[in-house]
Amino acid sequence: MTHRTAVLFALRTLGAMLALFLALPGCAGYRLGSSLPGNVRRLHVPMFENRSPEPLIEADLTREVVNAIQRDATFTVVRPDQPADAVLRVIIQQFVLAPVGYVSGRHGRADTYRLSIIASFTLTDAATGRVLAQHARVHGHTIAPLVGDLTSSKLAALPAAAQELARDIVDKITESW
Repeated sequence: MTHRTAVLFALRTLGAMLALFLALPGCAGYRLGSSLPGNVRRLHVPMFENRSPEPLIEADLTREVVNAIQRDATFTVVRPDQPADAVLRVIIQQFVLAPVGYVSGRHGRADTYRLSIIASFTLTDAATGRVLAQHARVHGHTIAPLVGDLTSSKLAALPAAAQELARDIVDKITESW
């Protein structure tokens, strides 16, 4: 190896080490796992409160969030008669079906809709009532074609939007960033 090659190699190595050194402080506060206290493992999830104009969606949304929590496996969902470490309360704020695509050549006739579900949640310590996590806006959205009438379209689009809402809630209660 020539002297020039050795100097270039040393400069590249020094530059890489400097870049790594400068990047490390930005990661110092991050850790894997939940940002909740370590003793929070069992969650009770009561039926969601529905403040949206869409009736009877709270059972489907509650079930989907419970399923998402169970799939994630960070927490165990318990029945109301079992001891819980925390309680997850969700309020459905909005349920909006809005047209986003229209039939070509037929002025004003929608054939594609965006279903948006907006909610808020509070996770409280079951023993003390202290707020452990809270988000004023979590959401689930999906784009779906018109299937028959609007009621049928809502029913067809609901599962996908509910899954996205559930994913958003689970991400926010398990995030550590």
